[in-house]
Amino acid sequence: MTSPAITVVIPAYNAAGTIRRALDSLRAQTCQDLEVIVVDDGSEDETPQIIGSEYPEVRCIRQENAGPCVARNRGAAEGVAQLVAFLDADDEWAAEKAEHQLAVLRERPDVDCCGTNGWVLVGPRRYLFNSPRRPPIIEFELADLIWGYHPVLASLMLRREVFVAIGGYDASMAHLEDQEMIYRLAGTGHTIVELNEPLYVIYRIADSRGSKSSVRRGIWRLRSLARWNPDTRADSPLTRRQYARALGHRAITSAAECYREGGHDQARELLAWLDDLPEIAPTHRALHRLSKVSYPAFGVVATGYQRYRGLVDTTRRWGGPGGLASQVWRRYTASRSAGDDGLSGEVGAC
Repeated sequence: MTSPAITVVIPAYNAAGTIRRALDSLRAQTCQDLEVIVVDDGSEDETPQIIGSEYPEVRCIRQENAGPCVARNRGAAEGVAQLVAFLDADDEWAAEKAEHQLAVLRERPDVDCCGTNGWVLVGPRRYLFNSPRRPPIIEFELADLIWGYHPVLASLMLRREVFVAIGGYDASMAHLEDQEMIYRLAGTGHTIVELNEPLYVIYRIADSRGSKSSVRRGIWRLRSLARWNPDTRADSPLTRRQYARALGHRAITSAAECYREGGHDQARELLAWLDDLPEIAPTHRALHRLSKVSYPAFGVVATGYQRYRGLVDTTRRWGGPGGLASQVWRRYTASRSAGDDGLSGEVGAC
């Protein structure tokens, strides 16, 4: 009996309300050479019962609650296919995702990991994650990833031997574990590409991250990047200047978010990362000094900096002012015309 081409791992915790959507999207794949493993991470609802009664082709592994990293790693370890892909229990795949990513990885033996573009759905609104104007295949280095240029992180499909070699997901990361893993892939010399097709569908609930999201996540943004400090890691592909500017940017913007959310102790903790940072950018240095002179003034100015840089970075990501204007229009038309029924209501303009 031949092994399947792809192991698809779904970590699930109390996912009874969404697991059907995820699994139905796998049943609808144009490539059915799949092994589907759901790791039930200590659910207290009917998630395992739904899988057992309605999806007999799916292997469900139950474990005590240990978090999504442990669940993903266990599912990958239990699989047998040479390629490993992941799907969150509240998202879905477009019908051609497995087929198209498999084709890229078979045609490009030099590629270790392939992600995709995707749709983001927030209630009735839907829009593309990345610009469709970019090339059909985009290759990323760590210097690109640390500035937010990356595929949909949940869409990754990678070679099993590569996933094993890097140690899978880091269970010590309380947040942003997918970001940390893709940094580790790029930082250790593995080739990462994005297939610029909207093949992964992200369902977001408005304000689902909570009012204290930045307070919780800001420090993890810095920790995932700090592992690639060229002063402490000889094999880092980043220069000191690249590292300092990226870390400074993250510390300032995350501190600004914490300031707005009332996490003032956390904001000061984030800013402390800049105390001894070499080659800090002049703007970051000035904002850091301002925070020590007048913390309220820092909050106001840093918020302005964050919004300005957000506009600049988004404009670059979307291919210039014209691309950004198109994205704004797409989001507007999406909010007026799209439904909430999976992929069937895609906005034609996108």
